[in-house]
Amino acid sequence: MNAVCLPESYTYNILPGLGVEVEVEHNPYTIPLDVMFSMAARKNKKRRFLFVSQILGKHIPVDPMIPITGGRLLAARFMQEICGKDDIETDALVQKLLHPKTRNTDADFIDPPAFELAQQMLVIGFAETATALGAAFFDSFAGQARYIHTTRERIKDFQPQISFEEEHSHATSHRCYPIDPKFLAGSDPVVLVDDEITTGKTALNIIEELHAHYPRSEYMVVSLLDWRSEADRARFSAMERRLGVRIRCISLISGKIEVQENTTEDVSDSLILDGPIPYSCLSSGIKENSTLDAYNLSFSNRLSLVSTNAAGTEKSVPYVQATGRFGLTSQLSKTTAREIAHAAAFLKKTRSGGRTLCMGTGEFMYLPMQIAAQMGEDVFYQSTTRSPIYPAYRQDYAVRTAYCYPNPEDPAVLHYFYNVEPGMYSEVYFFMERKVDQQRMEALYQVFRSLRIPRLSIVTLSHSGRDEDGDLYPND
Repeated sequence: MNAVCLPESYTYNILPGLGVEVEVEHNPYTIPLDVMFSMAARKNKKRRFLFVSQILGKHIPVDPMIPITGGRLLAARFMQEICGKDDIETDALVQKLLHPKTRNTDADFIDPPAFELAQQMLVIGFAETATALGAAFFDSFAGQARYIHTTRERIKDFQPQISFEEEHSHATSHRCYPIDPKFLAGSDPVVLVDDEITTGKTALNIIEELHAHYPRSEYMVVSLLDWRSEADRARFSAMERRLGVRIRCISLISGKIEVQENTTEDVSDSLILDGPIPYSCLSSGIKENSTLDAYNLSFSNRLSLVSTNAAGTEKSVPYVQATGRFGLTSQLSKTTAREIAHAAAFLKKTRSGGRTLCMGTGEFMYLPMQIAAQMGEDVFYQSTTRSPIYPAYRQDYAVRTAYCYPNPEDPAVLHYFYNVEPGMYSEVYFFMERKVDQQRMEALYQVFRSLRIPRLSIVTLSHSGRDEDGDLYPND
């Protein structure tokens, strides 16, 4: 995937028969492209290529302050472009994005919300990749904003207020379940947050659905990357005219892409396992004497909702409202910040030392990310995903290693994580929103044993009382 640099043009040869040419038209902060993304091929015939973000904390392990800073910088861009604030300082944010190791790792280092809004606005993040980005964007404002992210969860006896499709995704259905029935209503602008816009169809789908139920006059789409073609942009203009609304799009980098695809030359399916990793593939690397710990934290503002998985199995463990899945206000976010600092201080004391990975799960990204950012030095963060990506063990390719396992909460759904190699970390903290039965965790344990991780800690945030072993790890 050698990038051939021409003036504002880059060609990425991803895998045989698949390449993408990128033409950058706007890069206001002159951020190098390799800081923002690298490329990979994904196992999806609807769209075979993937911009793998270097700053989201999803597929690539990063300093946890990088994705938080990415959300802050996107909010600063919003203040400049949408709110007309020419005095917004962005140099420090750009430098923090480029050089995260210069930051302070003390527990109180995360900057408080800085931007003042003149009016209310509704912020919506897209599951699963942009749930943390949307929350970090929302958390950049001192008030006047509320946040919710779409979800693939199914909630029993609770109808989503809106639902829409993301056609190119591996899991296409999105739902919104605000607890407050008036959460989506109002005349205030809607801000949609996504990591990358290729055609913009997902944004148009949710605008169409929102406007049918909760019409307003203005929508904004903010993203790290915007690659819409002229035809794509024309579809936005056509929707503006048809609905009688204004739709504005802003991003950190924008331009055009051209996909070079040879359909006769297919990527080999042997590059990635199409199912749970067989134990026989792992047995030679299992570290039998590795330590397994569990920390069951008790965050407040839990929601007693029952979820159902693909098989119809019900789960009644409460959700944590502070994730944003059911609606989040600035006041609740402030309360949660104190609990995050408390949880991070507790977990920091449990560290055994050395290189540490904190891993979120699926949509559950932002709370673990914030905790990880306050757990001290030599801590990295990433998240599992349901998106299958072809790995290729090359220095210039975004995804070098891949592992998959049945999601403990829904065994019919495979989850993946990438770019972890045997012996890379001294310990891993694996964060889950809700506790699950131990037998459903076995496949995940087996994967981590194969990676020769000396210590694995399972951290759950929705738990109150003693677990079956009698251990109590309160958050307050």
